[in-house]
Amino acid sequence: MTRHFALAALAFAVAASSLAIDTAVTPAKAADPVCVAGFQKIEKKSWILRCRKTVPLVQKGVALTQAGNAVCNTTAYWNFGPQVTATHINNNTQVRVDYKCGHVEG
Repeated sequence: MTRHFALAALAFAVAASSLAIDTAVTPAKAADPVCVAGFQKIEKKSWILRCRKTVPLVQKGVALTQAGNAVCNTTAYWNFGPQVTATHINNNTQVRVDYKCGHVEG
């Protein structure tokens, strides 16, 4: 191995290790909340996210649990939710489950 090649390899190793250390100690930036899998995005603005899912009545509990477990507080700005509501539709054969995440001043 030539001296030039050895120095280049050493410089690459130092750069790669410093990048790995920087990546390990730099926290990932939290993103805005997103709808839980299976829920449709109804409204998304800089201060509110509304999601909806329509299920058969027998799956109401599962959908309510999924909505209730939604991660709304991804940053200090997103400080509200989930607020979950359920509406029976189609002669009580289906349930529309909505939830809301948002930002509340105060």
